[in-house]
Amino acid sequence: MFDEEKIEEKGPEIYGAAVKMIVQYGMDIGDGWSLDRLAENDGMTVKGSKIFFSEELVRERVPFGPGNEGLRFDCFETAFNSRAAKRDEEKPYHCQVGGFAMSVYDLEKRDLRASTMADAVEAVQLCHALGIGGPYPCTPTDVPPMMRNIMCHRVCFENSDHCSTHVNTGENQSQPIYDMHQVMGVQMPITLTAVTPFRIEHNNLGVIRDFVKKGVKGDSLRIVPVGYGLSGMNYPLTLAGAWALCLAEHMGQYLVATGLNTGFDIGPSVGPVDIPPVNLQDFCLACGYPSQSFHYVVNHIWSHAVLGRDWRAAEHAEIGMWTGSPVPDGQAAAEKTTIVLAALMDGARRFGRLGNLCVDDVFSCEQLLLDLDILEHTFHAVHAGDQIDAYLDMENLMKEVADVVSGEDSFSMVPSTLEHLRTLYPRSTGRFIRKKRTAVADTSMDRLLFEQAERKAELLKGYDYELSDDKRKALADIYDAAAQQVE
Repeated sequence: MFDEEKIEEKGPEIYGAAVKMIVQYGMDIGDGWSLDRLAENDGMTVKGSKIFFSEELVRERVPFGPGNEGLRFDCFETAFNSRAAKRDEEKPYHCQVGGFAMSVYDLEKRDLRASTMADAVEAVQLCHALGIGGPYPCTPTDVPPMMRNIMCHRVCFENSDHCSTHVNTGENQSQPIYDMHQVMGVQMPITLTAVTPFRIEHNNLGVIRDFVKKGVKGDSLRIVPVGYGLSGMNYPLTLAGAWALCLAEHMGQYLVATGLNTGFDIGPSVGPVDIPPVNLQDFCLACGYPSQSFHYVVNHIWSHAVLGRDWRAAEHAEIGMWTGSPVPDGQAAAEKTTIVLAALMDGARRFGRLGNLCVDDVFSCEQLLLDLDILEHTFHAVHAGDQIDAYLDMENLMKEVADVVSGEDSFSMVPSTLEHLRTLYPRSTGRFIRKKRTAVADTSMDRLLFEQAERKAELLKGYDYELSDDKRKALADIYDAAAQQVE
């Protein structure tokens, strides 16, 4: 479908350009403590607020060739979520909920509204009932702004054992969030974010600095380098140009993360596998754009080929079921299905961003359930040919036809039908209609959405997560203490 060899051949050139850029421009750190620690490393030089790296150091720490597993790329949730739902190897694909929305689609009002605490809890509980993980689906905007990130962690911890979130806030929120992670016995991720070319977010370095000064060591913390590049804005417009700059930044972020010598784990770098199409007319992401599927193919290949690794032997990165539509409508269905179809044909088996709308500004529980149906439907469409032997079976054809013609049997009950029915036409667990018109009671445009709402209610009846009273109290105490400090 795409010229994979031509894409792969660009990898060494992108690597070379990235090395030149990071050596020439360095990384703007702006944090004195960090600069002092980095200056102790051979091959690193401080000039003003920047740290520069020798070419020898870059090529030594981030070499081009197989066996280099230091700098690696993955999706957001794999890098951040320490409590992700365990992958069921019996299932043909793995999926995670989308997150970070500030609004929800209200089915009763047929409109968008700000997400609340009740929405956040319901969404996490629904994910748990479905057995899927991911980030917090939506933000409780009825909580004071300075407490929202802390509350998102509390909601995830109190209502599921495989939903989580990440930390990209300032120093004043990091300690209570760390304390919550300690209560739950899971590793806390810290972002190391590049938001403009060759500049690391200073707040992130402040969080790392404070934890080091407090003596926090070992595997209780994980540094995750993150890039938020948008092609044509803070990245070049072309995919190759965007990747070269992105790789250069991630080289710098990785060297900073290791050079600080904190003893914390270093997670996979996040950003390149998700470089999306853009809408420069409105200066925003163009998620769901027709070229989104091509972006995923290129991003998957280059996330290995730019470092000289074999992308063919690697598992496909997670595919985001993005859409630009703010509501569960035909546009959302078309864009999400197109992405899933192309990804499955390219070998992808991990999918994320389920339930997200309008990129990740909006979340809908009904859309989450529809996305699961889209995944199931599209998977069986792509893999229908896996049952080729059953489709071509004629072993007992003549006898079965004779039995039916003589009136001794019917094709609904002959041996080949009983043998192959569940294989060739498995019963769907979703809500797509395949009935006669007279068997469909509701033919309104909202039928499918209201069926998903009923399905959500049934699933929530089976929600069974229990957190011990002592942990629940500890999380509440940490939150209350943080709230008092904010006040």
